[in-house]
Amino acid sequence: AGVVRQFVEVAQVALAKGAEVLIPAGGSLMTVLTQAGIHQIDGTPVLNGVTALVKTAEMAGGMRAVAGGFPSKRLEDAAPAGQLPADVSAGYRRPVYPRA
Repeated sequence: AGVVRQFVEVAQVALAKGAEVLIPAGGSLMTVLTQAGIHQIDGTPVLNGVTALVKTAEMAGGMRAVAGGFPSKRLEDAAPAGQLPADVSAGYRRPVYPRA
């Protein structure tokens, strides 16, 4: 209860400064606020990042079902460059990075 009270107090300071959405830092705090029924403060939404993450995953799954996969070829899903793909594939005795 003390954490909820502290969040509400800090949120009211942020609202006085013009905040239009409140984003609690950390899943534990978000869970505590949700269990306390805190979804808005003075009419301002409190964004639950856990819910947002779940909804984003649902959206990505829906997009994949409609349009197929959409991996990034430049960022996280990019295959390694240079000699590394051949060396790793040789170590596993099969192609590990078939598109590299």
